Amino acid sequence: MQRALVARVRRCRAPGLLFFHVPNGLWLTDAVGAWMVEMGVKAGMVDLVFALPGRVLCLELKAEDGELRDAQLEARKEIVGVMWGWAVRDTLESATELLVECGFIRPGKW
Repeated sequence: MQRALVARVRRCRAPGLLFFHVPNGLWLTDAVGAWMVEMGVKAGMVDLVFALPGRVLCLELKAEDGELRDAQLEARKEIVGVMWGWAVRDTLESATELLVECGFIRPGKW
């Protein structure tokens, strides 16, 4: 779902949109994991971040009926605490609709 959503965003992004993936899920070895933590990787961060002047949305993508882990719930508290938007979506269509509603992407042909 994430790759399909990123492809849609690339095709229909709003002018000036900054978006990126937070690559937390790849741990190759314990040594690499320890190095990543030293470099500032934080457990529970969202999958994608979208930003336009004056607004930021952090988006967590889950499989249908997927549950948030404790680290993700803690990250949500921290993100909302700095007045950024936070959302979770479990389908490509609902994630796309959210991004259109927020003005991060233009409605278009996917």
